[in-house]
Amino acid sequence: MQMCPQCSRDNLDPARFCGACGEPLQGLLGVNTLLQSRYRVTKVLGCGGMGAVYYTLDTRLGNRPVAVKENLDTSPQAQAQFQREALILAQLRHPNLPAVSDHFVESGGRQYLVMDYVEGESLETMVQRQGPLPETQVLAWIGQVLNALDYLHSQSPPVIHRDIKPGNIGVYAAGYSHHRTQPGPPRQPHTHPTANAHPSGRWRPVGVRHRPRWFHGDLHHPTRRHRAAPAHAQQRL
Repeated sequence: MQMCPQCSRDNLDPARFCGACGEPLQGLLGVNTLLQSRYRVTKVLGCGGMGAVYYTLDTRLGNRPVAVKENLDTSPQAQAQFQREALILAQLRHPNLPAVSDHFVESGGRQYLVMDYVEGESLETMVQRQGPLPETQVLAWIGQVLNALDYLHSQSPPVIHRDIKPGNIGVYAAGYSHHRTQPGPPRQPHTHPTANAHPSGRWRPVGVRHRPRWFHGDLHHPTRRHRAAPAHAQQRL
């Protein structure tokens, strides 16, 4: 069986489109797939051309929710890069980054990264739902994103976020404090930003999201990524 990337409904393996919503299928895992005799996959959180992220229960730790990222590229080069990235990300510890706790390879060559899960929504989704946000709130969040980027760039070698955008900034309910990280090799790693709590706000971005995606082309200097953040802040106002 394979889940639909849009509605998470199970479909037969030969199916090309979801029988419930009509979405094209991508050969994802089925509902209740058990990885490493430990991680029980329950639904799809997100899916792209090179990978997927699943809401998963850690059965060894009382069904604790975790986010499991799947790399769909099984080429030797992609697998080697994914493993390098996992080792780097596992060393990151920051209030705005989700912690990586496990990495493994299943039969067929697909690789998986286990990370902290925090319930919330992307800044992009929030703006689509609410419209422009208050300036003071946006500035507070962007400051937290820059703080996370500064931490990433201070690593040796630097971890460079190459995809800063509202869809990669997670906003989580007040009261949460969490770490988040994302895969990227020593010279090309990238993460997805989220920020930390602000005492005056009901919502706060928490952690930098990471997606199982591979980089192509020239690397970006860290200062260029810092300059991207204000542009996205202006877009949210």
